[in-house]
Amino acid sequence: MRTHGGPPGARADRQHHSDTEVRAAGLGLPYALSVAVFGGTAPFAIEWLNSREMAGVFPWYVAALCAITLVSALALGEGRHRNCAT
Repeated sequence: MRTHGGPPGARADRQHHSDTEVRAAGLGLPYALSVAVFGGTAPFAIEWLNSREMAGVFPWYVAALCAITLVSALALGEGRHRNCAT
């Protein structure tokens, strides 16, 4: 009697699918949060800086966020051919 409820190999297929979903959520959630926090606050930040006559700082703020994004993306590395099970 089988306990996994499907044809042989179905459980392994579900496990792989689950790993893919976890990986997608692991990348999607931080991306969505960063877009909400930094993209959503950008208009307020530029107005606040402009009211203090510091509007020239805003491009540096954006450049710093871009640099952080670049370093993070390079640190992730290529994972297309990596085994998801380990």
